[in-house]
Amino acid sequence: MVLVYVASAYSNPSSSEREQNVKRQMEIGDKIIKLGYVPFLPLLTHYQHLLYPQSYDMWLNLGLEMVRRSDIILRLEGPSKGADIEVALAKELHKPIAYSIKELEKWPASAEEWVKNFKVYY
Repeated sequence: MVLVYVASAYSNPSSSEREQNVKRQMEIGDKIIKLGYVPFLPLLTHYQHLLYPQSYDMWLNLGLEMVRRSDIILRLEGPSKGADIEVALAKELHKPIAYSIKELEKWPASAEEWVKNFKVYY
C-alpha cells in the first residue's frame, strides 16, 4: 500500500485552533484510508506532545523523516512554515505532491500498480 504523508497547518496560539487542525487532518486521514492508501498524520503527535512535550524542531525532524519514507505528500491548504518545509524536502527528493484529495485519487493506491505504471507518472 502507498504511504501518504499529510502536510498541513498546526501551530496556532489558540489551543482550540490547534485541536481543529488535528481534527481536520484526521478527517482527511479517514478519506485517505477509504481510498485505499495508508495515511501518515503527523498532527497526531499533538496528543503525544500534551503528555510529553518536545521542541518544535524535534517534532519537525520526526516529520521530515517520515516525508523521506512516504510515497506521496498531500499538502492541505493553509499557511504553515512546517508544511512548507516538508513540501520543499519532498520536492528535493522528487516525491509526488498532491494538493487535494481529488488530485491524490489520480495516484495508484497499491505499490504494485505504482511500479507497473511508473512510466505513466514520470
